[in-house]
Amino acid sequence: MYIIGMMHKIVPFLHWYNRYSSRIGTGKVPMTKDMISAPLTWLQLFVFNTGILMLASGVLMGASGIILISGIMLFVGSLMFLWNIANVLRK
Repeated sequence: MYIIGMMHKIVPFLHWYNRYSSRIGTGKVPMTKDMISAPLTWLQLFVFNTGILMLASGVLMGASGIILISGIMLFVGSLMFLWNIANVLRK
């Protein structure tokens, strides 16, 4: 979770610096916080945390159904992360 959180800060900054740093003072440039979707980030955080908690409880209970559902949730959270980062790189 820590690495994913830091990626949400570092990737927009590096992309912004590479693309817009030469335009500072000559025109309007976007802010780094505007390059990533905050609502999608919060939803991704919820899905990831729920998936991790379900995975832990599924392993402790030995319930393969819960483990499968939590794996799907973690996969969906990964797709949200990928979508968010891809949108940053398109801007």
